[in-house]
Amino acid sequence: AVSMAVNNAGANVSILPNGEAIEIIFDIPAGSSSENFSILYWLEAQNGGRGGWISLPMEITPEGRASIQTFFGGSFAFVSQ
Repeated sequence: AVSMAVNNAGANVSILPNGEAIEIIFDIPAGSSSENFSILYWLEAQNGGRGGWISLPMEITPEGRASIQTFFGGSFAFVSQ
């Protein structure tokens, strides 16, 4: 899992400027299939404001890693299904 804050000039911002993105990459364990994994994001607005995990679409890099492009910070988890 990874938690990341996005800031601009030392101040936290909720999203990156237009056109900017961060790539988050997770290693898929050797001998495992990418189909058995998901990248989740903690969304505080889920479940009536109590928060909850949502699945994000991931891509597989040419090196066989799980990757997402995001324009916001927060908590991300790489989990097996």
